[in-house]
Amino acid sequence: MSALRYRRCLRLIVGALARAILVLIVVESGWVRAEPPEVLTVLTEYSPPYTNYTNGEVGGYATTPVKAILEHAGYQANLHLLSWNAALDILKREPGALIYPMARTPEREHQYIWIGRLGVLTYQFIKRRDKVLAPITKLNDLKHSRIAVVRGDVRADYLLAHGFEVSNDYGLKYVSDNGEALQLLKVGRTDFVVLSMTSLTTLCGKVQMDCAQLEVAYPFELKTGLYLVANLDTPRREVDRLTASYQALLKDGTLKRITPSALWGPDK
Repeated sequence: MSALRYRRCLRLIVGALARAILVLIVVESGWVRAEPPEVLTVLTEYSPPYTNYTNGEVGGYATTPVKAILEHAGYQANLHLLSWNAALDILKREPGALIYPMARTPEREHQYIWIGRLGVLTYQFIKRRDKVLAPITKLNDLKHSRIAVVRGDVRADYLLAHGFEVSNDYGLKYVSDNGEALQLLKVGRTDFVVLSMTSLTTLCGKVQMDCAQLEVAYPFELKTGLYLVANLDTPRREVDRLTASYQALLKDGTLKRITPSALWGPDK
């Protein structure tokens, strides 16, 4: 190799090394502008205090941990507050979409990808104190009563599976959300609503009703864990990132710290 050719090769090598070192310095120092986070569609319903809409933003007990999980995983949440039935329809059509809070049941087990549990709820059949109804000793005693439930909700599904029917007279009456159910109870167009005691105070305020006018008539037999779930066709990479973030925030105590005890329930 001639001396001239040798010097040219040497300059090329030195230049390439210099550029590589410069790139390394820029990356390590954080000078590279980060790519904007990927946006995920996140669906929920109006069910205060777990999910609500205040000051132009979706919030609530269950929303706080969901936002934390997505942020930890490097995603940005595009939150939509819809009726539960409408939210389910979008979830089924959109791979990568998420929904919460979803009650986990054997019937739903293979319909979704379960990212992580956000909390646990127990429900009660609630009636107006001034309404005298026949004594209730078992679930079947309620079959000839009017019960307001959200279409597609775990409470509605459970009652349908136990022989209850949808009817304009007696049986299940479908509503769009729990606030509408309580409004029907307030005006005497249903005999019972099925709610958690935590949500009752908030909903009473929404429909301008005194909670002292209500009483628990019968305990609902179903106790459910509430989850963040994904569409079955969600890319594996997204599922793995979300699941890893959920586990990390669970392990370091963040989820328990930011989730009200009324939703968190007993230690997981």
